[in-house]
Amino acid sequence: MNLTKHLLKPLSYIGLAITLVPCILVFLGKMEVEIYKQTILFGSLLWMFTAPWWINKS
Repeated sequence: MNLTKHLLKPLSYIGLAITLVPCILVFLGKMEVEIYKQTILFGSLLWMFTAPWWINKS
């Protein structure tokens, strides 16, 4: 594994977690919808810009 993969893979998983965890928090009433929207946008962008570099690479 190269350095790029070591950096991008954890970053993409963090982006995925930033996308999923706020959904649960909004459902439980622990997070406001406006903060949720900003957080989910950031997490989605982080995931979309980091995941393609290591997914389905041989």
